[in-house]
Amino acid sequence: MDHNISSFVAEESLIIGETTILCIEVLRNKFGCCILEGSTGTLKILMQDISLSISKSDETNMIAESLILVNNPQVCLVSIRLEEASYNHIDRVCSNNDCKLELQPADRYRHANDVQLLSVENHRGITILKNLMASASDSTFVTTSTISCLLAWLNKNHKNELEDDTTTMLPLRSNEMIHQVEILDLKDRAFIDEDSLFSLNVFPQMQKMGNDKLVQNACFSVWELLGRDLSEMGKKKLRSWITGPLTNKEMILKRYGIIRTLLNRNNVSLFADLQTAARHMPNVISIMNQLQKGKATVSSWNSLAEFLARNLQVYLLVSMLHYDRSKQNIFSRIQQMVDPKTLKKLSVRINDVIDLETSREMKSITIRNGVDLRLDNCRNVYNRLETILCDVAKDAEIAILNSLAEGGIEIDAINESLVNAVYIPQLGYLVTLEVEFDKAEWIVQNLQWDEIFRTETNIYYKNYRVDELDKQFGDIHTLIFDLKIEVLHTFQNHILEQSEMLCICGHLLAELEVLLSFAYVSESNNYVEPEITEKECVLEVEEGRHALYETMVDTYIPNSVNLNGGRFSSVDSTPWSENGFKRIAILTGANQSGKSVFLTQNGLIVLLAQIGCFVPAKWAKIGIVDRILSRIRTRETMSKDQSTFALDSLQMAKCLSLATEKSLILVDEFGKGTDIVDGPALFGSIVSVLSEDQKCPRIIGCTHFHELFKDGILSEDLLGVKHYTTAILVNQEEQSQTIKVHEENFGITFLYSVQEGISRKSFGIYCAKVCGIDRSITARADKLASLINQGYDIVDFCGRLTETEITHSKKNQEIIKRFLLWDLDLERTTDASDLKEKLRSVIYPPD
Repeated sequence: MDHNISSFVAEESLIIGETTILCIEVLRNKFGCCILEGSTGTLKILMQDISLSISKSDETNMIAESLILVNNPQVCLVSIRLEEASYNHIDRVCSNNDCKLELQPADRYRHANDVQLLSVENHRGITILKNLMASASDSTFVTTSTISCLLAWLNKNHKNELEDDTTTMLPLRSNEMIHQVEILDLKDRAFIDEDSLFSLNVFPQMQKMGNDKLVQNACFSVWELLGRDLSEMGKKKLRSWITGPLTNKEMILKRYGIIRTLLNRNNVSLFADLQTAARHMPNVISIMNQLQKGKATVSSWNSLAEFLARNLQVYLLVSMLHYDRSKQNIFSRIQQMVDPKTLKKLSVRINDVIDLETSREMKSITIRNGVDLRLDNCRNVYNRLETILCDVAKDAEIAILNSLAEGGIEIDAINESLVNAVYIPQLGYLVTLEVEFDKAEWIVQNLQWDEIFRTETNIYYKNYRVDELDKQFGDIHTLIFDLKIEVLHTFQNHILEQSEMLCICGHLLAELEVLLSFAYVSESNNYVEPEITEKECVLEVEEGRHALYETMVDTYIPNSVNLNGGRFSSVDSTPWSENGFKRIAILTGANQSGKSVFLTQNGLIVLLAQIGCFVPAKWAKIGIVDRILSRIRTRETMSKDQSTFALDSLQMAKCLSLATEKSLILVDEFGKGTDIVDGPALFGSIVSVLSEDQKCPRIIGCTHFHELFKDGILSEDLLGVKHYTTAILVNQEEQSQTIKVHEENFGITFLYSVQEGISRKSFGIYCAKVCGIDRSITARADKLASLINQGYDIVDFCGRLTETEITHSKKNQEIIKRFLLWDLDLERTTDASDLKEKLRSVIYPPD
């Protein structure tokens, strides 16, 4: 690969401790990776390298893209050995997701022994590492090499970070940045590519504008629909679920079971209380990481106290739910893994040790009295320090007066501002005199005070009295600070002993929080539980609705789709198309009649079903989908130098190469952007070839290529293909009139309902009229369209001359003949005015 590694050094500085880093390697037809979440110090690793098939590049692209979309890293490390095609694909995905791609030299992947230096804090992490190293020469060889590369990268970049930070004294080794090790599980997950996430509006793409109530209540993305009021951990969990839908039926049904339980009428009040208790739950993993690094703040302790209290509340509410306690689910796991006694003790202990209310007011951690006797004594001294220093100042004043009197200098009193006693941390206790006091030098010599330093206004001294305070109390402020740190450190270690259990609680509550959101959305929007099957290639939805569009309108017209493709070939080897089964749906209809909405509607229903949420429909049966692929929207940017049709073709090629029998492909008007022969030919060929494929995926496509629906091409009797059309009502009289653009649906009434059949007309010219294109243009278009529909050769027909044009042509020919017969050589002496008259008679001869 011909890339300059140095060119990939980050221009902007990264805070290593807060960065998520993905490291990828492909070697010997195996894929390995690891992910470090810097904010939590968690290293996620594969427990077995992924074996790649013959299509190594495509599989590498698919897995890498999914990892980037799910984990949202800021840095992606790849080996310089990576194939050019895979590098280009990963680079494109990284660019679209604010992730910096860095090439790594091959030797960074060769230090597997460095992995043994990792030291984690819990038994689970130690066990995972032992299993990893036990098979490092075989099934985890590539994954182990990615950890080696990650550690080398951390060492190099952290060293640079330290060189820029002159306040840091000791470097932190890369292995010390990792506190936990978790398994990165890619099994039982469907792949949904970046184009499909974009086309289905999974993540926000626009900002709401205006204060219209309808707009404010509308959801423009799945993220907004399901992620309202989620905590930081809840949002991370939701992102991983919607970018990696489940393919395991049992796991999907468990999530459905949780939603059923929450919506059970016996749990109505508990459901509402659980929503309140789980909403905006503090991120305990981040808190534990702050404690581990010794960077806990007042906010950290407040958040931990809140987490413990709300965790206990959730535990109590879950214990009161009516659910099947014989089944293993999120409720039973909360009951089994959460220790309420420990949570209660920790909660009480935090309040006993830290005065949270005073800490919030003072914006500094305050240790309660009675926690440490030494700290209490020091604080008592510190609180009495003003009185003690006043006594020292009075003693100094008396000593000065006595000394002056002994020297024969009579002074009745000394101005109080001239002599004082102060405490300065690290310097200790001092007596101070104002510089203006003219007897200062004499007194110092006579009383044998030691000058420590002076300012423009005061001179600071040590005398026997403040020396006694130094010996008796010491540097009291520093002592208090040190004792406070000691108490907090001991207490932090006590909390960290329960770190593993608290982190487990955090993950469980994040999962519960997302499921509570699923249940709330399902109940609010009248969703139903779909039927899931692993053996049948089906997509049957009765009265389905678009999960997003229905939030934007007062009334949404539901539509059904019925694709029954029989059993998968792994279950039944009989050709599916010969048994009357349908796996391909082709949708036709007028422009603006809802075809694209229908496509994305069904894509979202499948996505929602496989993340474990109910779906917007009256009834649905869905065969498990392993990949959701689409060619719906073209994303053109200045960084892409291909034409629109080339980008469409790349998307379509990706769909066809990645699709399996269990995949779902959504195709919206593929073939536009090229000539009137190639476009329909490509679309028709795709449908025809796939309809004969024994491993044909489920496909929903829409098109305006009506010439394809003739006998022998994509006719209604084509095996395996089902035809749908969008219904409209046409008023021919109104349609011929001038379009009134301010009147909605003038001439055509869009019913937005889908029914079986084929539409023979797209009404594109009518759409153009409604959009405001000049009437003279649309009138000419109407005429040309009519000629084409009547079977005329449009070029030949438009090349014919009218009677008027023929007459005009004959007149012009006569003029040309007269002009050619005019001998201009005879007109050499003719003046200009006469010459003009003769020319006029040639062009306009007298009758």
